[in-house]
Amino acid sequence: MNKLVHKIGVGEIPDKYSEEQLADLFANAARRAKEGKFDDAVARLYRAVELLSQFFLARKGIDAGDVNIERLPVNLREKYNRMKDTKGKVKIAQERGYTLLEEMGEELRQVFLNNKRLRNALKSRNDSILAHGLIPISSDDYKRLAEEVTNLAFVFLPALEKLKTEAKFAHLKLS
Repeated sequence: MNKLVHKIGVGEIPDKYSEEQLADLFANAARRAKEGKFDDAVARLYRAVELLSQFFLARKGIDAGDVNIERLPVNLREKYNRMKDTKGKVKIAQERGYTLLEEMGEELRQVFLNNKRLRNALKSRNDSILAHGLIPISSDDYKRLAEEVTNLAFVFLPALEKLKTEAKFAHLKLS
């Protein structure tokens, strides 16, 4: 996978997130769903939603796993500085990533938050054994989430359609 480098201020940071990674998550989710492993498939789609925000934050020079406060707009620095953990790091997860994007003038968060179908479909992951609950994920849960995550991703990354097709796994038939 090709790592891009974006010039940010005086230094450079490697872009850890790529469209290829998103395409790979989609392909793996589809493969797991085809195997009937819907909990796993939905977990991968959930990660794709989070990765999408991380991808756009990285384009702005911000690593969601270790936010450099100095790279944030001045009006946001104090707020995010208060979020430091015991090791002095600011880590932002899915929803906070979309919030930060909105605070920086990106419309991605509104597309994320205003999509009630997506938010309801993400709830199935939260209620599953792989997250906070005990409810198994069904084929319909997977299909709903796959459709909504695909729609969200393609709004901002139209090239993802081609990459998604290229990332499909070969299926071998053994005789």
